[in-house]
Amino acid sequence: MHSKKIELQNLENTRDLAGIVNKDGYKVKERKLIRSSSLMRASDNDLIKLHDEYGVKTIVDFRSKQEIMESPDKLIGKQKLYVNTILKERAAGITHDKQSEKEIEIWEHQNPSPETAKNGMIRFYRQMAQDYSTVAYRNFLQHVLTNEETILWHCAVGKDRCGIGTVLVLSALDVDRDIIIEDYLYSNHCLHFNELKQENAKYYTDWVHLDYIKEYFQEVNALYGTMDNYLQNYLGIGKEEKQILKDKYLQRI
Repeated sequence: MHSKKIELQNLENTRDLAGIVNKDGYKVKERKLIRSSSLMRASDNDLIKLHDEYGVKTIVDFRSKQEIMESPDKLIGKQKLYVNTILKERAAGITHDKQSEKEIEIWEHQNPSPETAKNGMIRFYRQMAQDYSTVAYRNFLQHVLTNEETILWHCAVGKDRCGIGTVLVLSALDVDRDIIIEDYLYSNHCLHFNELKQENAKYYTDWVHLDYIKEYFQEVNALYGTMDNYLQNYLGIGKEEKQILKDKYLQRI
């Protein structure tokens, strides 16, 4: 069970979490929780569909200020946009500002080993469980908690920073870990459908991998003990907040 891909003209990795079922047998409501790549490339029809059909009124942008300055989101109507930068440092392979893209192009010409690329990505996944990112994700979850309309969150291509944001939302809704991982890995289908997998550096920077998400969970456990403790004591999602989220975003099957 994974999120449902929204068919759009220019956005390959925009998905509705609708239908994902939690441990108690409740499913995510339709057109309430949307994960996406940035809206910079959205066509006019894409924007209209997200606004009119899916009711997207609140957007949370996980990108850096430099990424946003170079490639601002396209908005429609009275949508509210919140900038919520997840990574403190530029991260070639994750952030997609011009300097990061230039660095990764140079890096690829140097023919780095797949292992080097993989280790670099794992380092950034660990960072997304650490202090700076924890503050940012706490702010994001407050938007999800207090939002009364459809909320969309995104990074550049919707796989890493957005992927971890989705992990936290689904964890707060008490979705089983295996389902959370399945949804995380579904980005590969959306972004690389019909592409051949090649054991090179680009494969480890452009695709999501089971090792990355496992490393993230291990870092959470190492720093905070459990995901529930992380949610409650560091991200502001205790029992009361969890119930608010469930009442707002879940329904009986």
